[in-house]
Amino acid sequence: MDTFESMLLGWQLIGKVLGIFGMRRVSRAVAQRARGIGMAIHYSNPTCLPAALEIDAVFHSSPSDLLRVSEFLTLHAPETPESEGRACLVRVFPTVKH
Repeated sequence: MDTFESMLLGWQLIGKVLGIFGMRRVSRAVAQRARGIGMAIHYSNPTCLPAALEIDAVFHSSPSDLLRVSEFLTLHAPETPESEGRACLVRVFPTVKH
């Protein structure tokens, strides 16, 4: 198989961990779709969601902890001093422009 053909295969998502930074209405919809293709959901939020909204998602109080376990990451939070978002991303991905 040549390089071009191997690029068309993509990623296998079943069993992978999707990290969601900021679990709100839109990100809960993303989580629902990700569960449908077999992904595990982990999230970081200022507060833990009620069990009815959390379903099987795993809460991380620290964004750094979320980044450590995530194989894929989606960001759904505004950049605020409280969110720590940019600081965490810069620590994990030092080449990110900020």
